[in-house]
Amino acid sequence: DVKIIKRPEYEDTVTAHTWSRDMRGVSACREFEIYNSKGELCVVASSNWARVNAQTQKLERATPEVAAAYESEKDHTNFPYTWIPKLSEPESYEREESLTVMRSFIDANRHMNNVFYLDVAKLMLPEDIYEGKDFSRFRIMYRKAIKYGETIRCFYGETENAYVVTLKDESGDVRAIMEL
Repeated sequence: DVKIIKRPEYEDTVTAHTWSRDMRGVSACREFEIYNSKGELCVVASSNWARVNAQTQKLERATPEVAAAYESEKDHTNFPYTWIPKLSEPESYEREESLTVMRSFIDANRHMNNVFYLDVAKLMLPEDIYEGKDFSRFRIMYRKAIKYGETIRCFYGETENAYVVTLKDESGDVRAIMEL
């Protein structure tokens, strides 16, 4: 969940603060604040993470020692919830397109970089919505990493409160849902 309060000026130096909000099972909640060089709060964000073993690629609980190292700050928050509510697909979609993931989309973890998910979402928006939207609030829920060379089906739809873009693999499994 990202809220842009004020956009930093071009070439401004920004400072990011981050802290652990909570840990449970294989999941953790982390929050962020970004300040401009004048010390003004520009962005607040919250993210939920799953701990994955790098060798086995399986979900793994944090040991008590790991959890203690993060010193969760349960009361330090910019949001009314600890765990971001799950995003859902809209009842229907208005548009569908396919996209093959290019090498330039890939990050050091060998999956599609988070920035490109938002780029794909913006590409799916109808022109009149894209032109009038400032994208000062958005949510992205990742279900499974998208990798180089995969063909992803991109769907655009609307709910009562948001514009929704859903990315699915060729078998129809949801890989990510974005609300703008």
